[in-house]
Parts: sequence; C-alpha cells; structure tokens
Amino acid sequence: MNQIRLFLIALTLCLIPQAMNADDAPTAILQHGDVTTIYKGNDALNQAHNAAAEGDIITLSEGTFTSYTTIQKAITIQGAGRDKTLYSGSFYIQLSSEQKGLKIDGINFNSNSNYVYLNNGSTNHLTEATFSNCSFSFGIYYSGGSNITNCTFIDCDIKSFNVPSNAQNLHLTNCYIDQISSGTNNTTLIDHCIVRNMGSLQGGTLVTNSILTYRPSSYTSVSYDHCIFYAQSNSYRPSGGTNLTELTQEEVDALFKPDTYYELTDENAAKYTGNDGTQVGIYGGPKPYTEGPNAPRITNADVPLQATPDGKLNISVTIEAGQL
Repeated sequence: MNQIRLFLIALTLCLIPQAMNADDAPTAILQHGDVTTIYKGNDALNQAHNAAAEGDIITLSEGTFTSYTTIQKAITIQGAGRDKTLYSGSFYIQLSSEQKGLKIDGINFNSNSNYVYLNNGSTNHLTEATFSNCSFSFGIYYSGGSNITNCTFIDCDIKSFNVPSNAQNLHLTNCYIDQISSGTNNTTLIDHCIVRNMGSLQGGTLVTNSILTYRPSSYTSVSYDHCIFYAQSNSYRPSGGTNLTELTQEEVDALFKPDTYYELTDENAAKYTGNDGTQVGIYGGPKPYTEGPNAPRITNADVPLQATPDGKLNISVTIEAGQL
C-alpha cells in the first residue's frame, strides 16, 4: 500500500501521561478538528469515545481491545484491519434517529460469546451507518423494536445476523454470511455475497448475484436473481426467481480455488456472471471484496513525552492509504 509519512510540529495534544508508559498497549487516536488526543490501554476506545463529539474520528491500532463499550455518538471508528485490530469485549450501539452516519471499518469483533448489538434498546435508531471490512465472529443482534434504516455492510465476515423485522434499505454487499434470519416487513438487499444458511430469512428480501452454499430460503417473500444455490433438500429450495442455477454440494465446493477466501476459479468466474456482467460472489460488482481496511488509517504515532525547549512536540505519524 502507499504510505505517507507526516511530520507534524506544534500539534495541539491532550495526552494521558499514565497511559503513554505502556508502549505495547493498544492505542486509540481521537481526531477532533485540529486537536489530536492519544489514549492507550485495553479500554482506549472507551476513553476516546467518551471524549469524542459527533462526527469525530477514532483510529485504533493493532492489538486487542477488551473493554465493555457502548457507542452513543455517530462517529467514525477505523481499525488497522480485521486481522490486526481485535475487539473481544461487549459492544453495543445506542443511537437516536438524529444521529446519522456511524462508520466502523477494519475491526474483528472476535468474542466467542458476545454479539455486536445494533441499537440495544427498543427506542433506538441506527440510520445511515456503514460497517466495512469487519468480522463479527459471534454475530450481530438487535433488541426488539429497534429501527435500522439505510445501513450498509461491505466486505464483512458475519457469523450470524438477526435482521430486525422493520429494517429498511439494509444492504449487505460483498460479504460472507454464515447464517442470516429475519422477520417480516424488512427491505434487505444481499448482493454479491456468499451465504451458507438463510433458511429462516423472510420479509421483503432481494438476493442478487450471490452464491448460496447450503440453505436458501424457501419463503415466497424472498426474491432471487442471478444466484447459484445448493438447496440441501426440497424444504429449502427457492420458491422462485430469475436466472437461478442449482448445483450439487460437490459442484458448489468445486466453484472455488483451493486455499482461497471463496475466490472462484477462472473458469467459473467467466461462466457464472451476475446481472451487472461481473462474476457472482464476493469478488464481483463495482468494488470487489478486499481484506484490507477501506479507510486511510494511522498505523504509527511516535509521540515524545517531553516538549522541546520552545514548548513544542515533534511528532511522527505514519498513515496507510485505504482501499477506496
């Protein structure tokens, strides 16, 4: 990736002295206008979030964050990549309908016992939020009655997703989804995805340009277009759709190159194309799947503990460009 080396002099900083002593501790860098604040420790995200204002940017370093976190501000949180920034604590999102535009990128929520809770609370709203290049190792859940509107998941690996009945314009694009379910009355688009199990998916869901490797949904309220599927049994065979290809389990397994992340063989990539002319699955579409973070991010911040004689701090910051 391109790297840009920045040398910042006389940058206004608010430092936490006791946290700066732990050089190997995970770091959260809060950007609020022209002011940069650096926090260190397993609870660095909590510290940065508590100090943040709406619209601020928090950049997380490599390492493992373990604290209990509740996001109550529409901010941007950028990790170093889901193979580098790990979050093993409880993670809740509680926003109002006026708080729009939450962005989370490049984080592996790797708890083996805690969901990421969208809108924990019956009166909360998640609006125009974007999750990119994230891994949800235990899954995504919501509280009954919560609202999700115009939200997008891009390049994500999702263990399970319990979609609320009233989700509107929810888009999942270029994602691997191990299991997804939903109630009625949602409008969800699943495009250029790999989905293993969607047997309980219903509502106003449209699945396009995707590969369904185990259980499609047989509900008549789910529509399909340009999909490959293995139904396992008649109980899970799609009730209808356009340009559907049914394969055996062995044929589905043979779609992919060995030792890759669901990458089609060259022959199958040319053979199975979607309604946009690109290959079905996660490597098709206008922006094929990538494992790298989508946003530029700070990968190193060398901050001295003492100022120069004239009262300034000589700071070295390394930034890697993202995939966008």
